[in-house]
Amino acid sequence: MLIHVVAVPGFVIGLVGGLLAIGFDLVELGLYGFVLTVVSFAAQGLGHKFEKEPPIPFEGAGDAVSRIITEQFVTFWRYVLSGQWLAAILKRS
Repeated sequence: MLIHVVAVPGFVIGLVGGLLAIGFDLVELGLYGFVLTVVSFAAQGLGHKFEKEPPIPFEGAGDAVSRIITEQFVTFWRYVLSGQWLAAILKRS
């Protein structure tokens, strides 16, 4: 869970920042954003390997993209802002 609290914002900042930078013709900066996105996503994948229940396998490319985007931009933030993340961390302590 601690990996996600760093990696998800990194993914979001990298992806949005990368797209904006490329949109403003700042290609090099955009590439750094996409590198941050990939590194953040890889860190989350590593974190999933240590979970008791592994994630449900993807059913195809469309399912993978939609689930990844939903987790990064909706599910994680709802989990944190609802207080469930903090409750889970305190429960483990």
